[in-house]
Amino acid sequence: MKEFKSSNFIVLKNIVYGIFGGAFLALIAYWFLPFYIAAAIGCAAFLFMLYCALYGDRIRIVVEDDRFFIYRRKKLKHQFVRREVGLYAKIRTSDGDSDCTLTVEEADGNKTYIDCSLLGASRFYKLLDALDVTDPEPVAVKTTKK
Repeated sequence: MKEFKSSNFIVLKNIVYGIFGGAFLALIAYWFLPFYIAAAIGCAAFLFMLYCALYGDRIRIVVEDDRFFIYRRKKLKHQFVRREVGLYAKIRTSDGDSDCTLTVEEADGNKTYIDCSLLGASRFYKLLDALDVTDPEPVAVKTTKK
């Protein structure tokens, strides 16, 4: 069994972003609104970012043999059998931030998009290794000779 949890460093970084984002939003709002309303808007933005970073966006992925489980807010959200789904990964890095998305496609065509950004790029790569996405077994291909 392998377990992948949100990175505390990335959670802390999102909290800092929330502080600066709330202050910036309050500054912009202060140009148009009274101080107490602008401060309330900034605080609300910060509290929303704090909620998302500490509770709302936290993710835990458990890989066991041929199954994997995705937990959000300590509740099981999805569970999949590895051999019955197709997995696609997308990692976009800009200015030190990584946007990591795992797409799970079931046999009936349903796609589930899982935001793994709070794992961080290095943990996301380890998750892909655990799911055998990065180094799959080779597939024999028929060829013809002339």
